[in-house]
Amino acid sequence: MTSSAIAKLRDWPDDTVALTLVWSAHLILGIAMSHSGPIANLHAFVTLFIALIVGLTARQPVSVAYMAAYLVGSEVLWRITHASVFYETGKYGIAACFLLALMRVKKVKISMGAWIYFGLLIPAIFVTIASTHASLRLMRMTLSFHMSGPLALMTSMWFFANVKLTRAEIWRVTLYLVTPILAVVALTVFATQTAADLEFTTESNFITSGGFGPNQVSAVLGLAATLLLLYQAQERMHLLRRAIFMAALCACIIQSALTFSRGGIYAATGTFVVSIIFLAADPWARARVVVLVAIVGALAVLFVIPYLMILTKGKIGDRFGDSGLTNRGSIMMQDVEVWKKKPFYGAGVGLSMAYHAGGAAPHNEFTRLIADHGTLGFLALLTLIGQGLHSFLKAKGVQDRAFTTAMMMWPLLFLSANGFRIAAPAFIFGIGYMTRRREEPRPPMKVAPSPPIAAFHPQLSA
Repeated sequence: MTSSAIAKLRDWPDDTVALTLVWSAHLILGIAMSHSGPIANLHAFVTLFIALIVGLTARQPVSVAYMAAYLVGSEVLWRITHASVFYETGKYGIAACFLLALMRVKKVKISMGAWIYFGLLIPAIFVTIASTHASLRLMRMTLSFHMSGPLALMTSMWFFANVKLTRAEIWRVTLYLVTPILAVVALTVFATQTAADLEFTTESNFITSGGFGPNQVSAVLGLAATLLLLYQAQERMHLLRRAIFMAALCACIIQSALTFSRGGIYAATGTFVVSIIFLAADPWARARVVVLVAIVGALAVLFVIPYLMILTKGKIGDRFGDSGLTNRGSIMMQDVEVWKKKPFYGAGVGLSMAYHAGGAAPHNEFTRLIADHGTLGFLALLTLIGQGLHSFLKAKGVQDRAFTTAMMMWPLLFLSANGFRIAAPAFIFGIGYMTRRREEPRPPMKVAPSPPIAAFHPQLSA
């Protein structure tokens, strides 16, 4: 296969027909994976194999970013369909893919912020080893569950610190991520429409989440909605392509809301609102945003909200009207108390759960850092915030700053409500951390010199 053919396959999101075919195939794939374990396993193993091969052999770093994005978007899909891969495959998968790619870079830029962040978290590992009397397997699972997210974040920041992508390449990366999430949309829509005993209360709904954790399903659907919104706000597109994007956007929002887990919608809304603040300074972007908000608002009022209210018999209004933090608020306060008792090293990785009522797992990564890692965790948090601020200041132009802010905002909102349950916040933060390259100006067209006018009108030469 020639390099031009490979480039066309790699850049399929640019072509509306190819995009429609790929997205339609993933709608079918999602339903098929939910009914067939072998199909789910095949998708997981093929995706992982290709991602690692690309990380090991690809000449262009953008190819690694594409495959890592697809892998990140597939993580929750594999969990819903019970693919035979271990739970943290998504986080370890992108870490391995990025590390393999970095091994082949001649002059690797050392991202000090990423290394300092992760290095500050290492001492608490030894606290856990010294304090835990459980089996080696349980200790390994505890460390893996809580440290795989920071590892994925560190490698993501390191990889993207060595990558420069064009604007078009960045948007392709986001569409590679959205594509497998649309399989989650199809799967959850099918589960919702075929459920015989579907009832809605004011609690999260596992049926509309495809039988898996509503928090994670809501979050990835909200992420897809966020990326589709940002794409339409910042990029010009023809009517058919916009209609396809709008349909996908509505499906993501509806299914995210139907999980009755509010985090996905809240994070998407918060991220888009913050990005609008920066886009408003650009006249062209401002015009697109006004039109986009008007269209989305009209669809919400005329279609989405009435549909959700009828289907849930008004329960969705009660759910989203409740501003309480459920049990998260008390867990966060208990984390602060743990930090007071063990201020320097903390309780140890994963051991702050012992201080929570009922041994509840933390859902806020920031308070978990100070509880598990103590003051070192607090310094790691400050390092992360500092790197985000540095990326924002480094961005050039209104649209770049809007994009960078969005890529920093969504992970922070996700981590504040879900912790490091999935790889997506690490990957998205890495994209925001990246040094972007402006589109290279096109060379001027070479025009052949015009023949003398006498060549066409001989009488004028007389």
